[in-house]
Amino acid sequence: MRFIVTRPAEDASKLISKLESAGHSALAAPLIRIHNLPGITLPSTRWQAILVTSANSIRALTILPGHDRLTSVPVFAVGPASATAAKSAGFTDIRTAHGDLEALTALALKELDPAEGPVFYPSGTVISGDLKSKLEKAGFLCTRLPLYNAEPAQELPDAVLQALKDRAVDGVVLFSPRTARIWAKCLAVADLTSVASSLTHCCLSTAVAEAVSASLGSGVKLKSLIIAPEPNEDSLLQAIGAV
Repeated sequence: MRFIVTRPAEDASKLISKLESAGHSALAAPLIRIHNLPGITLPSTRWQAILVTSANSIRALTILPGHDRLTSVPVFAVGPASATAAKSAGFTDIRTAHGDLEALTALALKELDPAEGPVFYPSGTVISGDLKSKLEKAGFLCTRLPLYNAEPAQELPDAVLQALKDRAVDGVVLFSPRTARIWAKCLAVADLTSVASSLTHCCLSTAVAEAVSASLGSGVKLKSLIIAPEPNEDSLLQAIGAV
């Protein structure tokens, strides 16, 4: 199969390599572009733990002055991709949830104690769900610090548009409800919404599948939906048949 991979450029190349290793082919169409915010200063607080909902948070954190003093602080990562990014950045104590915010919240509540100190939540300016509020309701002091902006694409790359027009694509891989909505908007801008009905939409979760169906509209009947049994990349690749 030939897929469109919508992940940010920082993550797309690795996913494309995995798909190609399994005999598929892929085109990159980053629907979100990551821009680190300038002038950020890390708090000097002694953190009980760092909570990470995206590999982008780790990448943005590790370019800040003084980040090296945090590498011994336990990192609670939302899934394997975030955990891998933390390991690559030099963090030594990493706990991994099963790929979504609910799983990360449950892991933090199970293993952390509000009495042991505050927790740090580096994030983007736009977030999905409210991890901070969930933890504060459980008695934690949680500091959220936006480090980057995830800017939505306004149109698809020329090569992807041409492949869609030529009906030379079989599927699209979507990792978040926000990306699903951007995908639908970009198709509409290019007057290619009808093409979506012929594609297999490979979604990280039910929430992603619901977002793409709603965003494309009731007039588009999707050829097929593949939903990962667990909200992580490995599970989605297995569902696709790429592992």
